[in-house]
Amino acid sequence: FTKVELSFVTKVHIMGEMTFTCALVSRLMVEGIECIASTSERIVIEMGNGQKQAAFLFVRFRTYNNKHHGGNYSYTASAKST
Repeated sequence: FTKVELSFVTKVHIMGEMTFTCALVSRLMVEGIECIASTSERIVIEMGNGQKQAAFLFVRFRTYNNKHHGGNYSYTASAKST
């Protein structure tokens, strides 16, 4: 990253493979960029004959915990809503 590329970014919605997400969240936090994840509720309807239909309903965004702990950032999503 360069300062020029990130100068306009204030918040990033990031989710995905855990190792990549943790590494990217760490880099973004160092740059002062808030990272958020979305949460959803899974609704499953039994259709019969072993078939299911699933829907995911957005619930809220959660901010990755950016509190500094002895040189390491915490990567767990906090309960803070944005």
